[in-house]
Amino acid sequence: MKEQVKTAAKIVKLAKNKEKGKQYLEQQAKINKAIEEARKPKPLSFKQKIEAWENWLAQKFADRRNRLAEFQKDIEKAIGHALEDYKNPLRQLDTIDGRIQQKIAGFNEKYFKPLYDFLIKNGISYEDFNKFTYAMHAQERDDYIKEINLLWSTFFVTLMSKNFLFRILPRKA
Repeated sequence: MKEQVKTAAKIVKLAKNKEKGKQYLEQQAKINKAIEEARKPKPLSFKQKIEAWENWLAQKFADRRNRLAEFQKDIEKAIGHALEDYKNPLRQLDTIDGRIQQKIAGFNEKYFKPLYDFLIKNGISYEDFNKFTYAMHAQERDDYIKEINLLWSTFFVTLMSKNFLFRILPRKA
């Protein structure tokens, strides 16, 4: 009799587990069906097509970060709050751009503007200065090219030598 009770208890337990398993499988089937429905491409309205086209144009020609912004919005929607600053890639890119702009402005103020003012003050055009610096580094450039290219001809080395400087700069009478 004890064995029959134990067997009956096992059968009841298996039946309950089977029912729980069945409920779990049904729940998973519903979730999978919802995922499949969400993945199916839905027909777009005319307005949505225009917005998609505008986004594509903006990404191709103006803002390459558009897809990152959309992806970030999806992440924020999924987690339910905005990303922290240290996890926010768009903010980090904007910060980097700002720092680069500051460095460029600093370089222009500290180095380029004084040099350009000196050139203008002494009647030297910017183009002539570029030709001058190009010619001044001709020997260094030629030596480097000789190292990396053994077939570099003597003609080109001679052409771009220090004498080239006098041929390209205008002579003042």
